Amino acid sequence: MATINEASNINVNDSFWIKRLFLSFLQAYFAEHSKYTWTTGQNTKIIIADKYAMDLSLAAKKPSIIVSRGYMRWAQSTIGQYYQRSLISSNSTFTDLVIGSMTFNCIAKNGLVCEELAMIIRNAFTGFKDQIKANGLHSIDNIAVEEERILKADADIDLTVVPVTLQYTKQTFLNAIEDFYSTNVKISFNNTNYGGYSGYVDSETTFPMQLFEYRDYVVWASGFVFNEGYAPPTGSILSLTYIDALTLGDIVEAPSGVINGINRSFRTTNKIYGDHPLLREVEDTVSGYI
Repeated sequence: MATINEASNINVNDSFWIKRLFLSFLQAYFAEHSKYTWTTGQNTKIIIADKYAMDLSLAAKKPSIIVSRGYMRWAQSTIGQYYQRSLISSNSTFTDLVIGSMTFNCIAKNGLVCEELAMIIRNAFTGFKDQIKANGLHSIDNIAVEEERILKADADIDLTVVPVTLQYTKQTFLNAIEDFYSTNVKISFNNTNYGGYSGYVDSETTFPMQLFEYRDYVVWASGFVFNEGYAPPTGSILSLTYIDALTLGDIVEAPSGVINGINRSFRTTNKIYGDHPLLREVEDTVSGYI
């Protein structure tokens, strides 16, 4: 089944790319902030994460900035959106401007903390607009601090949220290619002596072999488990590519776990971006946080 993915000279997933850009900027900016200092450890004074990596109950312990992508639409700025058109195949290259929005939800128990964070973010995006654009954006406009709202973390805790929104434009290149693999986790299996491996391996198989999520393995927050009959035999080499849940950066590593033809569970160094909340517990030690 042919799908449309971005051309190889641009990030494979536009959604990940834009969230990674703004998330990495905020994390770097607050890493040097004197009051709300961000770190990767549990003692961080502020939580900055993608919405899929965040457990809302943590905002009751520490102020949080939750990054959420809004709409994305084509600007229809080119005729037919063609960049390079093939007359003999369907493998044409397309280009257009993407117009999109981002929301940065400032969440805390204290509404004044939310307001303060919102002002910091607004000023940071305004002051460093050119530096952010230099990473691949055409424009950043309409930066706005929205009205505060009340959230329920649980039956006993009310949280305040103040969203900061903006719009951006970015040029994207696309082409038609085949893609059947997981977008978050890819596993490459290499063992030319594959005797005893009962997975989808036969005499025609070439190595390294790309494995399929769900068919061959199931992902969890800190690793993955091969399905029954897929335990890699002794001598196998596993290479794992995944998206880090904290930074949305690409990680390439050899997962930890015994490769002996029996073990099917393997762990990763970092948390995997996906269905599992990255953060569930942090140290509640922020001075003056009410």
